[in-house]
Amino acid sequence: MSAAEAEGPDSGPDAALVERLRRWIDSPNIAEELDDAVRGRVADRVARDWRADDASRAEWKEQYRRWLDVAQQVSEPKTYPWPGASNVIYPLLTIAAVQFAARAYPGIVRDRDVVRGTVVGDDSGVPAPPLAVAAGGPAWLVPPGAKRTRANAIGRHMSWQLLNEMEDWEEQTDKLLLKLSIVGTMFRKTYFDPGLQRNVSETVDPLRLCIDYNAKSFAAAPRITEEIDLYPWEVEEKIRAGLFLDDEYGCNHDAGDDEDAPVTFLEQHRRYDLDGDGYAEPYIVTIARDSGRLARIVAGFESEGVIFGAADHRIRRIDAVAYYTKFPFIPSPDSAIYDIGFGTLLHPLNAAVNTSLNQMFDAAHLANAGGGFIGSGMSLNSGSVRFQIGEYKVVNTPGATLRENLVPMQFSGPNPVLFQLLGFLVDAGREIASVKDILSGAMPGGNVPGVLGLAVIQQGLKVFSAIFKRIHRSLGMEFRKLYRLNRIYLPDEAGFRAGAEYFRVTRADYEQGSGVEPVSDPEVVTDMQQLARANFLLSFKDDPWCDGHEIRRRAFEAAAIGDIDQVLRAQPAPDLAAIGQAAEVQRRARRDAREMEIRADQQKVQQVSTLADAILHLAQARRVEGETGGNGAGGNGEGDGELAWLERQGFGTGWGGRAWTTRRSAALEAARARRLEVLGDLGEDSFRAWRHHPVSRAVLRFLEDYRDSVEQRMLGQWRAGTANPGAGARGARPRRRRGRDRGAAMGRDGGILWWGRRVMREGRILKFDQQEYVMSDWDGVNRAGYVPLDDKILVLADVHADMTSGAVQLPAEYVERQTLAAEHGTVIAVGPAAFRWNDDGTRQWVGQVPAPGDRVYFERYAGQLLKGEDGLLYRLMSQRCIAAIGTAADGKGEGA
Repeated sequence: MSAAEAEGPDSGPDAALVERLRRWIDSPNIAEELDDAVRGRVADRVARDWRADDASRAEWKEQYRRWLDVAQQVSEPKTYPWPGASNVIYPLLTIAAVQFAARAYPGIVRDRDVVRGTVVGDDSGVPAPPLAVAAGGPAWLVPPGAKRTRANAIGRHMSWQLLNEMEDWEEQTDKLLLKLSIVGTMFRKTYFDPGLQRNVSETVDPLRLCIDYNAKSFAAAPRITEEIDLYPWEVEEKIRAGLFLDDEYGCNHDAGDDEDAPVTFLEQHRRYDLDGDGYAEPYIVTIARDSGRLARIVAGFESEGVIFGAADHRIRRIDAVAYYTKFPFIPSPDSAIYDIGFGTLLHPLNAAVNTSLNQMFDAAHLANAGGGFIGSGMSLNSGSVRFQIGEYKVVNTPGATLRENLVPMQFSGPNPVLFQLLGFLVDAGREIASVKDILSGAMPGGNVPGVLGLAVIQQGLKVFSAIFKRIHRSLGMEFRKLYRLNRIYLPDEAGFRAGAEYFRVTRADYEQGSGVEPVSDPEVVTDMQQLARANFLLSFKDDPWCDGHEIRRRAFEAAAIGDIDQVLRAQPAPDLAAIGQAAEVQRRARRDAREMEIRADQQKVQQVSTLADAILHLAQARRVEGETGGNGAGGNGEGDGELAWLERQGFGTGWGGRAWTTRRSAALEAARARRLEVLGDLGEDSFRAWRHHPVSRAVLRFLEDYRDSVEQRMLGQWRAGTANPGAGARGARPRRRRGRDRGAAMGRDGGILWWGRRVMREGRILKFDQQEYVMSDWDGVNRAGYVPLDDKILVLADVHADMTSGAVQLPAEYVERQTLAAEHGTVIAVGPAAFRWNDDGTRQWVGQVPAPGDRVYFERYAGQLLKGEDGLLYRLMSQRCIAAIGTAADGKGEGA
């Protein structure tokens, strides 16, 4: 029973056990605490298990060496069918390996970005408590996008580590991809080197990383043993640093007389019950391979990986720290550890191609060299006869006898069937390796369409895509190991330079959590695939459901265009042709609306004329009734008064349906003047009584054509004491002008109250670069019908004046064009996230914040045009479009 069990289930883990584990985790060499007997047992166990694992993969090691020989075109002299026979090695395996590495390497190391940081969890931010915000604190405890910013910093830092700090990582990755395609399995070891004070991620050859061939999986393998060569001075350095025991480790048996030959050590990652509690803990044990001497034992686990039981407080599980990453090529059907590569798939075919090719060379050699028999009737007395080029030999035999006694052997030369078989074998090998002419850069036939060629490439690269996805997965595992090392060993703050910029990253960035993944796309192996996908995306650049700016950026990235930000605009330039067409459409619409208003005016005039005639007849009837003594009109009272008033205003005989151009215009002019004088002295009650007069009601109905609330505006101005009914141009009908401000003007035209849309220009004309604008007027109420979201701002821009200060009428097209180019306006509403952070979200906003009602200066053509419910045109823009807040709030200066 352990100490934890003796103390009871509620007493917690054994303090001595916990202390011992903590001490061993921090110890540079646990072997210092062990006696010689324990050291010997551990070393013997490690050596015995390594030999067993190495024996289980003996056949694979022999094949491994043959694959490399074929890939490297290594040949040995042949003795069959004769010494020095042809021994050509067809480069089928070599071409397949080189083609794969040439496609995979640029896909993994693209530009200077290798690692991409990923966001884990919600990144919408954490708002601050309302009380803290009211006290002047920041609005966000964690601002929106903080995780994305941190992930980008981590990805940039890890890319710099791999390509700059670890200078040999990129070169080793290139070799790894080439060798991986041949042998099928490669390994990477990732660890922190205390001597270099940085992370190390180095490639390990599978021949030097021994694992039980029959293990269930790489992660579940009971032991992983790496053969490490150390020169004598490196061994001495580790002894003096306290990493190795101070012992004599001998030399390798095959070292000979070389005193500087390296010593091979076995670093075995395994489990061993070192503390005798019945549970094998993960350790890393290092011994000398040939002498068997124990050099070092370190813990292969961390304190976070030790899990105790909740009831009995015993150790339930200890998770081992993974140092090795396996890079597979194609899964092996008979082994879960060592996968297969082109060596396994192409070596038999390559051997058959070599045999066929060498046999044809030998047959051609025999056919060219010739040979035969010499009969006994001819005696040369010189043995075998060999000729030099252009040589004739003298013989003592007649020509006829010479022909009869020479019998040449007939050699048929290369067999055409064998040649066809050779072509079949080569094509079969190319099918397996996906090495086609079109994939190697050769042009297809002239009648092959481009789309079909891309489809053939896509189909031919299916095998490569699957392999590349496995490599992509392994790279992600390697990057996560580096992420863990940075979280543990990175200084509190580290700086690095990427190009011309200097960046900083802290260990807290890694501790707060994020994810990492390779930048490479596992679905894209070649540049042709990337360009094909980019062309597909470009067909959606104008789709409202897609982000056209991001689509264009990805197309530039697929084409490997540098400095994209200098080529691609943040916003498109205004389309002047489209703006002109829109202005023309608006002009035509206004013209049609004016024509409809004129026709409606004529109908209103007719209605008023008819109503006035009816009132006149009614008054006359009441007068007649009064003269006859009727009581309905009160004698000469109400009826006479109405008729007399009408006669004074000119509504007598000859009205004829015209309201302001009749034969009695001279008499009406005096009546109008008197009428205006009366209205000028009216109070609110008197005005209400006048308004409800039948003729006044008819006039007000006529004025509804102008879409103005006459009652509300007139009463409001009357209460404020700003209405002056007698003001206006005498005898002139106010002309309707373009503009957003509606001023009130009562003219003396026909005794009718005209409420027009005149722009009150006094003190409201703004001049910018020889352009004159009418300052937008806002009453403090958002009548647009829209509320901006996120960091958007709703702005009512100024309108260009349709007449210059010199009384020159401007063309409508010019006014519309200059209005679209306005750079000043009034803020109507501000989104909840606007002016909280700067444009790139790296710091909080500093300084004054625009508020509704402020005059602002913004970029020309900024934002999107939005027609409000009140008929006015608004601008909906981002906070980056606004550059300044105006100080001349009354709009009387040269700028707003």
